[in-house]
Amino acid sequence: MSGNLFKKKPIIPFVPTLQLCRNCDNRLRLRRTETRTIYTLAIGIFEAHIRQKYCQFCGAVYSCEALSQMVPSHCCVGFDVLDYVGRALFVECLNEAEIQRRLQAKNISISRRAIGYLGKKFVLYLAIAHRECCHELKQFLSVKGGYILHLDGTVEGESPHLVTSLDELSGIVLHNMKVPSENTEDIVTFLREIKKLYGLPLACVHDMGQGICAAIAIVFPGVLDFICHFHFLRDLGKDLFEKEHANIRRWLQSYRAKTIFRSAQKELFQIINQRLEFQKEIAHYMAHHQQGVPKASLSAVVKTYLMVAWMLAFKRELKGLGFPFDRQHWLFYQRIKMVIPLAESLKKHLPKKSAFTQMMRIFSSISRDSELHNVARQVEEKSAVFDQLRERMRIALPQTDQGLNDRGDETINLREIEQKVKEFRQSKEVIAFTEKDKGYQKMAQQMDKYWDKLFIDPIEVKTPHGKQWIQPQRTNNAMEQFFREEKRKGRKRSGTSSLTKSFKAMVADTPLIRNLNNPQYMNILLKGKSSLVERFAQIDAALVRQEMEKHQEEWRDLPKGLKNILKIPDLPQKLFQSLNGLSDN
Repeated sequence: MSGNLFKKKPIIPFVPTLQLCRNCDNRLRLRRTETRTIYTLAIGIFEAHIRQKYCQFCGAVYSCEALSQMVPSHCCVGFDVLDYVGRALFVECLNEAEIQRRLQAKNISISRRAIGYLGKKFVLYLAIAHRECCHELKQFLSVKGGYILHLDGTVEGESPHLVTSLDELSGIVLHNMKVPSENTEDIVTFLREIKKLYGLPLACVHDMGQGICAAIAIVFPGVLDFICHFHFLRDLGKDLFEKEHANIRRWLQSYRAKTIFRSAQKELFQIINQRLEFQKEIAHYMAHHQQGVPKASLSAVVKTYLMVAWMLAFKRELKGLGFPFDRQHWLFYQRIKMVIPLAESLKKHLPKKSAFTQMMRIFSSISRDSELHNVARQVEEKSAVFDQLRERMRIALPQTDQGLNDRGDETINLREIEQKVKEFRQSKEVIAFTEKDKGYQKMAQQMDKYWDKLFIDPIEVKTPHGKQWIQPQRTNNAMEQFFREEKRKGRKRSGTSSLTKSFKAMVADTPLIRNLNNPQYMNILLKGKSSLVERFAQIDAALVRQEMEKHQEEWRDLPKGLKNILKIPDLPQKLFQSLNGLSDN
């Protein structure tokens, strides 16, 4: 292993090979000598004996180029370690402790805090390299006929919003920014930077956020602007029956249904574990359930256990699309309703336990609750109408197995979909519903408001190979999928479900990591170099330090140094004393 080549830490001299000044051609003199401990994967830990040369006439200072290719100026960690840590954190999703152990195996001992710092530094180097090749990226996009801008933002808890833009045609992340909120002013600033760097897009695709819609109209007037069909459908469904569905949840919570059913399931499981014949019944049923098992072959305890377990497993029927496509509370209620008449026939055969008594009391109460029944019926009726629209738009269909990655049926012409949706909107049924129900009124208003942003014809573009036609995607799911993946990686690294702290500390350009998997992008980014290590060595380390200071200042919760003051135990008393010493002037 390269990191363990030397038993003792070696001392390696670094002296500039240049003899004459590049500015005035005078002979150079030795200026000073510095010793620095350097950490690299190629050599391990070594002492660098660094000498500089200077010109006594023009004052120019020269350092050893060999060292500057290995490690940034005023730093002790080599570019290869920086690259290793960055990829381990953001590509492999390892946490600081795992990376620390791996580096120790390579004879590189650095702290976890230093690893976190190097991760941010890696992103900043990547961001600077990205900005330095924006002109080449713009040329690359123009050769393809232009770019289609997908725009979205994400937030975690009280963290700032991370806004990201992606080109649909190349899959390249173009620009990122952290903003306090997705208001129009902040999004306008973001879009103007994209316009400055890459020119006008062929089209924009985004969700229905008011800030984004208004900002695009300001920065890209006249550019084709489209709403994601998935987001559009989701918002329509929420307008239509979110209130009723939430009422079902509140009703079931008032009955403590899940809590009591789980207690009954636990009691039944304990009874079954104590009786071998019950265990054999379940094993036999699992082995032969597809052929059909006679009712008499199962005891009341086993039947009740299976029914309660089935009731509580309602989420297995969901498609992973979220509300309003998945109606989990309504589905839970439907399963309860199905079990009630069967449970009534079994209750006299169950042991006299409080959990079973409570369960039967809930069954009885729910079966007699006419208000709950009515609101569930409203959800069922509105869901049927909403599912008709899903079928006509050919996206997020009830039978889908793609979850949130569903991009819709791409085999059907959009004009055909447009005609079917128009027929739905103008149908007598929908018009009649809108006259008497606010949910339908909101749905109709949203359809009318965004109609011109829904259906897009193929775009004609000019390329070096002639004219081509491009059909933009009708969803923004590429962005949604990207953010879900980033959050999944963040949770894997941190081991926690909340990412508020991580998002606050995150460098805004972290999404550029996605581009490392794009060979065409890497070819542009590297500018003829063979690796990121060589490419990073070309970047001015002072510029990276400025970016790091800017990042730390921008999202600091408190002014620098204030945290030490806040640690004072008797701060209020001292403040009061200082106030008493102030004059009235």
